[in-house]
Amino acid sequence: MKKNNCFKVIQGIYLTLLCLACLAPFVWMVMVSFRNRVDIINPVHIFVRPVLKNYQNIIKINNIGMYFKNSILIAVCSTVISLIVGGVAAYGFARCRWPKRESRAFWVLSQKFLPAMAVVIPYFMMASLANLLDTRLVLIICYTTFNIPFTIWMMRGFIEDLPLS
Repeated sequence: MKKNNCFKVIQGIYLTLLCLACLAPFVWMVMVSFRNRVDIINPVHIFVRPVLKNYQNIIKINNIGMYFKNSILIAVCSTVISLIVGGVAAYGFARCRWPKRESRAFWVLSQKFLPAMAVVIPYFMMASLANLLDTRLVLIICYTTFNIPFTIWMMRGFIEDLPLS
């Protein structure tokens, strides 16, 4: 019994050290982000007076707000479209009966396994033919087409578990 407790203590110490080793680069990255450029290049002192100048530069000079707005807009649109289309399709797969329903459901799920690199060139060609390159719409379409199979799969299981009444 005592040997088992000793093993658990050693195991706990090992896991704690492993976690600290994994977190150390992230802690260092955060610490460096609050330093002046001179303190970053010449890291003699570990703890220096923190400055917010780097974050002010990111927000004001690089216009990061526009990038956040674009990301949120694209993510919300893609999610809403995926939920609407995927929810309707999942309901059809879960509640309606038709020939080869399971094989079609498997085909939809198999689209999730399609590597993104396999469709990059066709997407690029279609977007360039439609003059949609460098637009948010192309990103929304791409993200939606990759999210719909997963949405159908997840929502189908949820709808099948709901009682019919």
